[in-house]
Order: sequence, then C-alpha cells, then structure tokens
Amino acid sequence: MKFLFLLISLVFLVTTTQGQPVPIDTVNLARTKAYNKEFSEANDLLISYNAHNKDQYAIQLQAQILYWMKDFKKAEQSYIDGMALFPNYHALKLDFARMLFQLNKTERAKLLFLDYISVDAKNAEANISLAWIDLQNGKISLAKKGAEDILLSYPDNKEAENILSTIEELTAPYLKLRAGAYSDDQPMQQSFIEPEVGVYRSWLLSPFVKASFNRQNTTQSHATQWISAGNKIFLAATKTNIELSAGYFQGKNHEGDATWKIMLSQRISKNFSADAGTEKRPYQYTIASVSNPFSYQITEAGFNLNKNNRWLGRAAFQSQKFDDGNLVSTFYGWLLAPVIDKNGFSLKAGYSFSHADSDVNTFIPKTSFAPPFVPNNNIEGKFDPYFTPKEQYVNSALISLSVPISPSVNFSTRASVGFYARASQPVLFVDSDGTGTRFINKTYGSLNYTPVEIFSELNIKFSRNFYLAGNHAYNSLIFFKSNAVSIQLKYLFINGK
Repeated sequence: MKFLFLLISLVFLVTTTQGQPVPIDTVNLARTKAYNKEFSEANDLLISYNAHNKDQYAIQLQAQILYWMKDFKKAEQSYIDGMALFPNYHALKLDFARMLFQLNKTERAKLLFLDYISVDAKNAEANISLAWIDLQNGKISLAKKGAEDILLSYPDNKEAENILSTIEELTAPYLKLRAGAYSDDQPMQQSFIEPEVGVYRSWLLSPFVKASFNRQNTTQSHATQWISAGNKIFLAATKTNIELSAGYFQGKNHEGDATWKIMLSQRISKNFSADAGTEKRPYQYTIASVSNPFSYQITEAGFNLNKNNRWLGRAAFQSQKFDDGNLVSTFYGWLLAPVIDKNGFSLKAGYSFSHADSDVNTFIPKTSFAPPFVPNNNIEGKFDPYFTPKEQYVNSALISLSVPISPSVNFSTRASVGFYARASQPVLFVDSDGTGTRFINKTYGSLNYTPVEIFSELNIKFSRNFYLAGNHAYNSLIFFKSNAVSIQLKYLFINGK
C-alpha cells in the first residue's frame, strides 16, 4: 500500500509539474533519488533547495519523501507549511489528505478531502476515501450513497464496488449456530447448542434473538435453557454503541428467572475506547450451581488500547454480586506489543496482571460431618455454591500469534503463562474452644501456583455468505483444569440468498 502511495504521488507530481518553472538540476535529481529509494539523499537536496526557494512542487516532493522515510511529524509540518504558502495549490491538500488517511487520522483527512472536492467534485480518490471514512464511523447510509455516486461517474470503479460489497456483508441478515463441549476436573462435563439470528435495519434498530441449550453432567444429568432477545444501537455522531437485551433462564430444580444486559462502548480517540456494562445471567461454573441453578449480576468497566491492531491492551474492573450479598471483585490489565507484523503474519508479546478478592469465602466441607470430631484433622472442602478467590494475585507472560494460511483461512493462538501467582487458599480443620468443644474452623495458607490459559482458533471463509470458526481452550487455574471445544457456523443472507 505504501509503495503504491509512493508511485501514485510521484506520477501525480510529474504530471502536475510539466510545463512549470521547476529547476531540473535539483528537484529532478531529488525525484530520481526518490525513485531509487535513496530517500535520505533526496531529502538533503530538498532541504538545501527549499531553504532558498519558495517552490510548491519541491515542498510537495519533500513532504512525500519524509512520509516514505516514516518521519511523519516532519512530513505533516512540511504539508502545513506548504499549504500556508500556497493556499490555492489544491493538489498539495489532496496529497496531505492521502497521507493522513494512510495514517488512519481520518477526521483531519476528511476535512481536507471535503475541501478538495469543492474544486474537483468528481475526483474518484477523494470521494472513495470519504466513503470509507463514513463507513468506518458507522455512517452506513452516507457511505453507500457516496459509493453509488462514484459508480455513476466511474461505472467500473473497483473500490466503490468493494465499499458496497462490505456494506452488504455488514447489514445482511445472519444466522449463527454454535455447538461445543466442555469438561473439567471438578468433575463436570457440558455440551451445548447456541443458535442466533439478527439483522441490521438502521443505526437505531439491529435486533437479534439467541438461545442456549445446555446439558451438564456431574453425578447426574441436568438440562438448562436460556433464551434472550435484544437490540443494538449505533450513534455515529458520538461514536457510541449500545446493546440492550432481556431473556429468560430455566432448568432442572429451577423454576426460572429473568435475565438482562446493558452494554455501552465509547470511542474516545483514534487509539482508545471505553466500555461499561452490567448483566444478570445464570451462574453455571460449579457442580452446586448446576444441580441448583441461580443467577448473579456481573458488572464491568474498562479502557481499551488498539493502535492499528499492533499495540493492544485493556485495563478493567469487574464485580460479581450474588443474592446472598457477597461481592467478588477483580481488577485486571494486559498489554500486547508487536514483535513481528508482516504480510498478515503477526506475533505479539506482553504482560498481564490481575487481583481478585471476595467479601465472604464459600469454601465448606465437601460432605456433612457430625460430632464427635477428630482433633486437628484436616477436612476436605469444596466451593459451594460459587467460587470465591481470596487475595489472589497473578502476573503472567502473554504471547499472541496470527498466521494467514491463505486469503480465506487464518489460524490464531494466544497463551497466558503465570510466572508469579499467589493466593490465600482456605483450609478446613477440627479445632476446639476453651471449653473443649470441637468445631470445624477455617484458616488460610499462602499458595503459589502457575496458571496457564491457551486459546486457539481456526477461521475459514468459504464465500461471502458462509463462514466457519473452530476453537479449543485449555485452562489450568487455581480452582480447576478445563478443556473446551466449539465450532461456529455463520451464514449471511446476501441478496436474498
């Protein structure tokens, strides 16, 4: 893409300077060196030349060379200085807008593109760029109209066709079907099927309906069903997304309970966003919660970093509130930095930290005991009805890998390995008071452990309509070890097909 930008810019500069009074000895020599990718030498020539001359074409060429040298700040300043000296040289504005668009500084690029089309209304590049910017900002109707207008003047324009094709994929009704299995060493096994349908109608109306049919096996079999419906709202002007849903959960030994979700995400700047949400949902992670289902409320808020999909990160706080008044609080953060990013292949490495604690610990004897108790005897315990961490700290090394096997097949994997993790682990034992009465007491011992989480996924695009994703997750955590596999099919109903 950057080489294409270089070639277009140089050809454009040559055509715009024909017949102009440009000193061949200096500017053309600099241009020749730029063609040969001798950017530093070309820049040195133009620094000397521009110090003593006011030449719009030489300033434009130097700004382009600084961009190719990846000295973006100096390139930007060169364009700004040039536009101040030559406010009516509109080709310089188009060039600057192109650079900003390449750097994903779309808001500033948009202003320059709009300025340029005021004098060249049907310019294909400027109008295509504006349509892409509208699409990135969620202004789907404007992007569609822009692409259709381009095709009226340029019927074979591939970029405009690509924009319309992308809009079709984003707004088409869809059907998802996900199925999978889960097992851990509590022991608990689970299988599930999750269908979902949805459609985009407008920024205000994107309804969806989804269901989850689960069968869990512990000492006996249990079945649960969870159905929900909701809507997504996209506020392009403020770059805000809102998701609202409500549902109903029921299962064996559970008469049923209403569920709901409120989620808000906000784009703050080019690289930063924030989100917050709260949800009432079923808790299904322990044997006790499967045997006697119940719901809990989970609330989370955080900030996200995404710098051109190279630097990624998140810092967030999460709370889990249960009907007994107990609160489980977690703070976590992670950061991934690029190691290799070339031709679609991506390798990132990073670090994560988390701290979790609970107001009340739910570790109790695994079986019922009756007096007389054996003095100083340790008692086997379990978390009932839900897991509760105690002073849990985890420091982990992260690695993320994405491999494009072909244009339609991609494999990715990510892993988290704890290099320093510590928690206060509950221990139950028989104790006695001053009168000699024996009872079961609880204390805590420091536990060092090595948590490991590995997630791998294979994505296949069979056509514009049909996608498949398969994944496997392995977790070795303080409470249990687990494996999970799932496969998801997604079908887009494009053009009624």
